[in-house]
Amino acid sequence: MHPDRRLVLALVLLAALAAPLLAQETVRDLSLPRDPAFEAAIERGSRTHEGKPGAAIWRHEIRYAIEAELDVASADVTGRVRIDFRNGSPVAVDRLPIHLRQNFQRREGRRIEKTGGVRLGKVSLARGGAAAEEIEPEVEGTLMTILLPSALGPGEALRVEIDWKHKVPLRGSPRQGRVGDELFYLGYWYPQVAVHDDIDGWVAEQYLGAGEFYMPYADYELAFTMPEGYLVQATGRLLNPEEVLPGKQRERLAAAAKSDEVVTVVGAEELESGGFTIDAPDDRLTWRFEAENVRDVAVSCGRNYVWDAVRARVPGREDVCMIHSFYRPDQEGWKRSAIAGKHAVEFGSRLYPYPWPHMSLCEGASGGGMEYPMMTTIAAGNNPRSVANVVIHEIIHMWFPMIAGSNEKRYAWMDEGMTSCLTAIAGDELFEDDRGVRGAIEGYRVMRGRMDESEPMMTHGDAYTSRGGYGIASYSKPSAVFHQLRLMIGDELFYAALRDYLEAWAYRHPRPEDFFATFSRVAGQDLDWYFRQWCHETWKLDLAIERVRVGEDRSQVLIAAKAPAIMPTEVEVTLEDGTSHRVAIDLESLLATDRIILDVEGRVAALKIDPDDRLLDVDRKNNAWKP
Repeated sequence: MHPDRRLVLALVLLAALAAPLLAQETVRDLSLPRDPAFEAAIERGSRTHEGKPGAAIWRHEIRYAIEAELDVASADVTGRVRIDFRNGSPVAVDRLPIHLRQNFQRREGRRIEKTGGVRLGKVSLARGGAAAEEIEPEVEGTLMTILLPSALGPGEALRVEIDWKHKVPLRGSPRQGRVGDELFYLGYWYPQVAVHDDIDGWVAEQYLGAGEFYMPYADYELAFTMPEGYLVQATGRLLNPEEVLPGKQRERLAAAAKSDEVVTVVGAEELESGGFTIDAPDDRLTWRFEAENVRDVAVSCGRNYVWDAVRARVPGREDVCMIHSFYRPDQEGWKRSAIAGKHAVEFGSRLYPYPWPHMSLCEGASGGGMEYPMMTTIAAGNNPRSVANVVIHEIIHMWFPMIAGSNEKRYAWMDEGMTSCLTAIAGDELFEDDRGVRGAIEGYRVMRGRMDESEPMMTHGDAYTSRGGYGIASYSKPSAVFHQLRLMIGDELFYAALRDYLEAWAYRHPRPEDFFATFSRVAGQDLDWYFRQWCHETWKLDLAIERVRVGEDRSQVLIAAKAPAIMPTEVEVTLEDGTSHRVAIDLESLLATDRIILDVEGRVAALKIDPDDRLLDVDRKNNAWKP
């Protein structure tokens, strides 16, 4: 502050400047709503008010053994899965809900290929050392339910075996697909046990295509059979490279594991000549993978893929994390995709070390991008920055929700919003500019200024009334809200809170309450008011300089909150003598009234609210004033 000037912030009766309707208001309550089910979990000891898991937190033990074969001519996948399930909860369970998400392809009125969905074969159940018995499960829509003859107590185990078959739908089906017989990407493709958590019990909802997924952690063994000449990649570690890849490709992979520069494992010229997979006597190869502590398994198969590889450096890891990129050779925008992948894994590892053996980027099987553990499918593209941004976005999903396993269907913003926020930051680092972050903030201002958003971020993913409403509340708005939070509390506290959150909730199922409480605890301040306004409500922020009166030696400024949201900020005051200083408008003042009078010593020449441009104020024009 200039030594010869003093600016006093006063909350006064407003009759001096305005009509009586602008009189002092009662302090607003912006506390967060309390969920009785969450509070009950705190009482049981599985959650805490501090945002950390309680001592009584639990998780089921699940292991899958999947054997599957793909017929490229018919596009049929024929499989058998063995599911070993041990009850890790403190209560008995009387059922086992299992998702059959491919039954989505049965639905009428969708612009997708009707494949007939899942064709179930034999389903059997065994427990307590007894022989397996064939059973008739209940199937409704995309959900199969096995009713147990007797409840499965804590610590008890059972085994389910399921034979099934389904057709891989055409490209354009949500989050997976195929291109002729050249390219197949399999996502949500096998029978999968639903989540049973400590708050809601079984969370077994129908898959409707919009809201994404809530999945339990498990271990996987996968044996996937394809014709030779197809490169196959899947979630997990490839166990038999010598049985499927020639020596030349294995040598190049070994070189890539020691290189910070991209190594071509299969080049464009080899796609013409072939020989990039082992010659099998029966023309078929079985690729074997193993994965631990993941939510899901995806598979990519292509016979016209260039294959690039490079290592990523992950702090604290002795083994190597590999980045693999598979794309058609005419996709110019993909030629630096492995470098973008390397950057994204190393960026995310600053928050929590990337835990798995590889991250694989697969081009071409669906529109946009879709994440799976260690895998992503991304649409074609010839703009390198656009491809890099989608690559970074999908890889940041390895932390949200692949490590911190939130419910994507119910709280899409927890993974999509945070991923979008960090994508902008990581992309700006890669391209050495600030286009991503500035674009996220400005994009929100433009969007909110032109549109009346009627649905809050806490809306269930299947309950939005429009696709645009889902995109705003799940991607663009929360991304901007997290940028604003980072600018408000500072980078150090923001990233410290994310590290704390990931360490506490790795391979578990956090809720919004856990996220909110973590940030308040790490930041050392109650942030309920912030999350209430931005996550639970649809309010806009519009702070305005509503009136200025310049006297001979004093000035009065009326600052108004013209929309329901409030944010602490600064006002930059410039006087006629050229001096300038700032005054803080604190949260307590804004909670008490929507009109604040600044009594300034001196003649004001210019004013600006939020001079550092940090707030999601939808009307920046009324933030500045000159005579």
